[in-house]
Amino acid sequence: MPSSKNTHSDFTQPFGQFKSRKVDHDEEYIDYLPGYRYRIWHNDQSASFPDHKHAALEIILCTRDVYTVNVGEEVYKLHEGDIIFIPPMKVHSITAPESGERFIMLFDISFFDYFKSKKDILDFFSTTRVVGLNSTTHIYPLVFSSLNRIISLYFAYNEINEIEIYAELLKTIALMSHSPEVEVSENEEEKVITHSEIYQKFVRVLSYIEANYSEDLNLETVADTAGFSKYHFSRLFKQYTDSTFYDYLCKRRIIEAKKLGGQGNVLMLTGDLTVGVNVERSEGFKMQIKSAKGIKIVDEVSITDIADEVYRTAKSALEKHPEAEVVFITNGFPLAVTKAIRDLGRVGKTSLVCFDHNQEIFSEIKAGVIAAAIGQDAFGQGHDPIIWLYNNIVAGEKLDNYIPCRLSVVDRSNVDSLVEA
Repeated sequence: MPSSKNTHSDFTQPFGQFKSRKVDHDEEYIDYLPGYRYRIWHNDQSASFPDHKHAALEIILCTRDVYTVNVGEEVYKLHEGDIIFIPPMKVHSITAPESGERFIMLFDISFFDYFKSKKDILDFFSTTRVVGLNSTTHIYPLVFSSLNRIISLYFAYNEINEIEIYAELLKTIALMSHSPEVEVSENEEEKVITHSEIYQKFVRVLSYIEANYSEDLNLETVADTAGFSKYHFSRLFKQYTDSTFYDYLCKRRIIEAKKLGGQGNVLMLTGDLTVGVNVERSEGFKMQIKSAKGIKIVDEVSITDIADEVYRTAKSALEKHPEAEVVFITNGFPLAVTKAIRDLGRVGKTSLVCFDHNQEIFSEIKAGVIAAAIGQDAFGQGHDPIIWLYNNIVAGEKLDNYIPCRLSVVDRSNVDSLVEA
């Protein structure tokens, strides 16, 4: 995640090094990345730019100190975390501090020619737009996340990244142009965005997740990196990302799994759907699988809470679907499923993903029959609600509809630390 802790060498141009600005009178001709229609700069020099204009849409993300941007008659003070959208062909100037840092993103807007809504989009961006941490709009965290994703993709050059860069740009434009709350303040002082400390903490949290998403992360550990209690952090994370911590982490892991070629056929064994936990697990699993295009659910089979019947149902379903590489079970009796896998001689061909932690399950993980077991955090489910209720009654803190509990997953990478000698 780009931040003031990065050095300039982290953001060297992918190729086609820039030579010099080309300005005729006050019009600048953008030196786009060769073969592409965009260019992104990381600038930590105290370089100011006098009045100029260009045909590109310019987006500036301020990451350190304060910049003054003049657009026409308007003056904007950009603090850490502020984002400004400068329309094409608008005369503007930038005054830099002695130790500032910013990212400048320039995009050719000619691709809008193919959109029916081109006029509406260009009309919207005919006015300078600013969003920041203390904006009234709820879309700031989403815009901030998309732009940081664009920056990361650009400087980690890969030709395929071009598609993702434009996808994130279009997402940003859709968010900006369809949100009725995005406004330009008439009061000059209201354009000054503060909360730099919150911004830095937010960047630090996302950087930590980005670097450690493949590890056994939990809410408490990540909250500690930002200096928050897990209860306060949970609320802030939802506010700034429009996602719970565990949903965000899960989606990040799925994205990486797809990059690694994640694919396969899954057989679902679903317990009684009149029981809430089975519904939540079933629907949650299917929702996440939809975003992993290479993974297919071959069948969803109902099972009971009787071990022998679970065994017979699992065995019959596996005989019907020999292509199933993974079985996902929502309720108890995972060992009945591993017995079916063994009896069919499918160890090494089909594995199980289940819930609960105990020594028998750990042994099956070591044997390669269970791929992963998801813990239910029995202690946390008893302990944490008391804390939440106390904070609600004593401190008046609002309760969310859902209270997150720790998600712990045991697989071959960490099972040895849990198996009793």
